Amino acid sequence: MFVAAALATYLGTTVLKHHVSLANATFLVDLALLCGLTQVALRTDRYWPLWICAFHALSVIAFLAWQIVPNSPRLFKAISAFWSIPQLVVLCAGPILDLRHASREAADAEHRQAG
Repeated sequence: MFVAAALATYLGTTVLKHHVSLANATFLVDLALLCGLTQVALRTDRYWPLWICAFHALSVIAFLAWQIVPNSPRLFKAISAFWSIPQLVVLCAGPILDLRHASREAADAEHRQAG
């Protein structure tokens, strides 16, 4: 989803730049990504997709706040950039922790069968 969102943002800012503003194109892509992340978070039994969805929702809310107070573009960029950092950390750490947990459970199950 993130790769598709990156490609869609690129297309929206280059190919469609005469038809749609940069801010609106980016917002539409971010909103579509938020919908996809929400679907994943609702269907999984893990917590890290929920955290990624929440951090991305905060970025989308920051854009909406910028639309209400348009005289502060630096603040919007700072807030959006801030929430992308923990999102990337969770995106890297979440699957690693899941793999560790799964391997620990498999080792415990194997130990119980042997004993």
